Amino acid sequence: IAHPNRDYVLQQRNFIEEAKTHKDFTRLAAMLTKMTKGETGYDEYPFGGADRIFGYAPIPETSWSLAVGAYTADVFKQTAVLRFSVIVGSLFFTVIGIILILLIARTITRPINQMVRTLNEIISGDVTDLSKRIEVLSFDETGQMAVLVNRTFEKVADLVKGMLVGSQNVITGSRNIGQITAEVASGMNEMAIGARQITTSANRVNEISRTNNESIETLLAELRRFKV
Repeated sequence: IAHPNRDYVLQQRNFIEEAKTHKDFTRLAAMLTKMTKGETGYDEYPFGGADRIFGYAPIPETSWSLAVGAYTADVFKQTAVLRFSVIVGSLFFTVIGIILILLIARTITRPINQMVRTLNEIISGDVTDLSKRIEVLSFDETGQMAVLVNRTFEKVADLVKGMLVGSQNVITGSRNIGQITAEVASGMNEMAIGARQITTSANRVNEISRTNNESIETLLAELRRFKV
């Protein structure tokens, strides 16, 4: 057995045997046992008041095994620094990612919110006022949606204008029909008056005819009397 500490070599310390009475050497003895069997591996154990980590492997074509070790604190010192760097980097990129997500979400939600506001203004206000349009801020799917909504507003505006013109024509036609109806009613009244006048004249003629008949009958009666 060779060791950097010459006292261990001169004293021919056997940690495998010492582990039988000293429990602190149990893990070291287990590693040394594996080395004597020519195994390859690594192990960690406390020794000399500090935790140590060793890697071991047999030397080819010899009966020796080589173990290389270091203090665990020294080995993981860089790991702690790396861990801190990873944590700081993760936090930094997380913050950057959140900011980018908020910016992207704002670019997406801003035109959508504008469309919602415009639609609410149209619904809650004058439905015939379709002159409002949504500002197109991008050429992505949201921008295309805004363009389609604006085109829909234009078509609806044309339809409403056509309906208003048609309504005006209907109102004008209704007024003309009212005038014609009034003229027809006036003519009917005049015809009714004429009919009443004709009826009155006919009744007058009938009365005159009855009077004449009575006069003729009276005259005939007088003539008959003179004839006798």
